[in-house]
Amino acid sequence: GKPTPRLDGRAKVTGAARYTTDVVLPGMLHARRIVSPHPHAVVSRVDTRKAEKLAGVKAVFVIKKQEGATLVDPSTEQNGTFPRIRYAGQCVAAVAATTPDIAEEAARLVEVDYEVLPAATTLDGAMQPSAPLVYPARVNMGGSAGGGGASQNLAQHGNLRGPTQQSEGNVDAALAASAHKVSGTFRTQVQTHSPMEPHGIVADWKPDKLTVYMSTQGTATVRDELATVFDLPKAKVHVQCEFMGGGFGAKFGAGHFGVVAAELSRRAKAPVR
Repeated sequence: GKPTPRLDGRAKVTGAARYTTDVVLPGMLHARRIVSPHPHAVVSRVDTRKAEKLAGVKAVFVIKKQEGATLVDPSTEQNGTFPRIRYAGQCVAAVAATTPDIAEEAARLVEVDYEVLPAATTLDGAMQPSAPLVYPARVNMGGSAGGGGASQNLAQHGNLRGPTQQSEGNVDAALAASAHKVSGTFRTQVQTHSPMEPHGIVADWKPDKLTVYMSTQGTATVRDELATVFDLPKAKVHVQCEFMGGGFGAKFGAGHFGVVAAELSRRAKAPVR
């Protein structure tokens, strides 16, 4: 029956609370990604020479299959060094420059050639036996990597995995004895986690440790993921999150952009946002 002061209330309403976007480190660079406009394709060529010559560009990173655990293409059906594109917006390369505008211009200067492949862009289409396969080879990764959060060891048929089934009692008998039977297909829109503060990271790679300032709900999970990708001892990965403007379950890992930022920082020898 008594009011309880919110411990972080004053810091937030006065602007004293420091979020990831407030982190500004000496010599900090700004990163931009080059992403695929196609939902399904094979990258055949990436030319970064124009971007590399642009004044202010300090690092360029082209994602290849052998670059790290998170960046590796999990299937083995593709020859060559570039990963297969499996969704529109998948990162192909990234740049880091002294200003956001230079980084934007450098990203536009990167030339990418794609071999565009057939794609299913609807749920019903992707479920058809003749649908283009997202993963031609079976991917038994579990978690959110390739499995969409599905359990491991599920049967896979085309793009479908599972389902798992649980039942109690005699379902067939219950339906047979029912006075009314109703069947239908029900749809709802996609629901996304959209906090006021979007995802963000400032990565600072030093010879003795990697420090990241990240909007995250799980500093330990971000640490573990980056330690795995870059083959670092966990004690050499420091993750800081002073304040976070919402996550709702979507901010528990480093994410692809986090790995790219750390790699750009490693190459540029400077912090990268």
